[in-house]
Amino acid sequence: MQNINLSPEQNYVLQNDITHGGNVWDETNLVNWTAIGANNPRGFSGTFNGNGYKISVSAKSGAKQNFGLFSKISGTVYNLSVVGYFPISGSIDATSLGGFASEVAESGRIIDCQSFIRFEVYVNATEKLSVSGAIGVNNGLIDGLMTSASGEINIDGNKEFTVGATVGTNNGTMRNVNQSGRGGSVYVTLARSLNCNIGSFVGYNSGKIENCFSEREITINLSQGDNVYLEKSVSLGGFAGKNDGTIVNSTTLCGSLVYNVSNLTLLGEKGLYLSYVSYLETPRYIVYAVGKDNQGITYATKYVIYLDENAQKTGSTEYEEYTLSEFRTKHPAAAQKIEGLGQSIHFDGFVPVNNGKAINCNVIESIGTGNGVELVSSCNFDELKWNYLSRLHDTVYA
Repeated sequence: MQNINLSPEQNYVLQNDITHGGNVWDETNLVNWTAIGANNPRGFSGTFNGNGYKISVSAKSGAKQNFGLFSKISGTVYNLSVVGYFPISGSIDATSLGGFASEVAESGRIIDCQSFIRFEVYVNATEKLSVSGAIGVNNGLIDGLMTSASGEINIDGNKEFTVGATVGTNNGTMRNVNQSGRGGSVYVTLARSLNCNIGSFVGYNSGKIENCFSEREITINLSQGDNVYLEKSVSLGGFAGKNDGTIVNSTTLCGSLVYNVSNLTLLGEKGLYLSYVSYLETPRYIVYAVGKDNQGITYATKYVIYLDENAQKTGSTEYEEYTLSEFRTKHPAAAQKIEGLGQSIHFDGFVPVNNGKAINCNVIESIGTGNGVELVSSCNFDELKWNYLSRLHDTVYA
């Protein structure tokens, strides 16, 4: 595979599955890897026919040219299944990172492919950065792509950044693309206020997205709970973080906000952990004391704060229970701190900042992850493509 970098303008047909390194969950067998097209300004400009086969790469941590299967696609890639593990850390000047491809150029095409990526991004970004499990920035055409992503993104720096589980930034056209919940979840950790657009499908869209759906939410972790996080500094959407383009016939299951706060001091106790749980029948804050035993980190519930004033309490003797108004009355400073942290996240079930068009788009909360038939029908996803992509996805476990 690495020899493609000697002639990235040529045409290739995959004849069998190819594996570089070990299983994507096994970090003991990692390989040196240079993304295809990383040494050429046009990236990969030929045609790559995956022929229904799988490429698996488990890469060592490196620089931007080592992240992702392709660095840039200005040609065409089709009928390919990709499984990968890509970690990166340190200071970087990259503008895009994606596990399948960091960038798709205006002339680039991805047709009928599958992407199953595990990644770790712990970076100080010196440039405006767009990150995704699959496609960092799309300026071209993607028609038929099933994506699954699992990993953590921890970005610091003074530039705005965007994160999407499927595509960080879309300036091109995407159709018949889904973000599947089958491969795990994406977590974004923020140690301080940073301007960012985060979406379970796309972080920022200025192009066109149609007949697409998203199954698994992105979870935010405010990792320094005693810091001041600015109000609405994080735009988080169940589908898109910010939309200046057009989104048509698209669906998300990610209509509920999920976030956590670490290293929080409340009522004189340091190092607490808070979870905001909105998807239960009775939404609530749960505050935990964090400890450690011979099995690892432990979480002991200290407070449960119900957002429904008519909530039925459990009567537990192991932790304290309050409605929000009761907690505000008894612990006004702690309540103000908790609510202030939540106000840093500008959330909407579909898109919180919409300067474009969202036509026939839906938030569905009654269908579980993995119910592909219902989701395909809900957004008019091409059924023939879906059947083929599902078969490609099966190669992940082959």
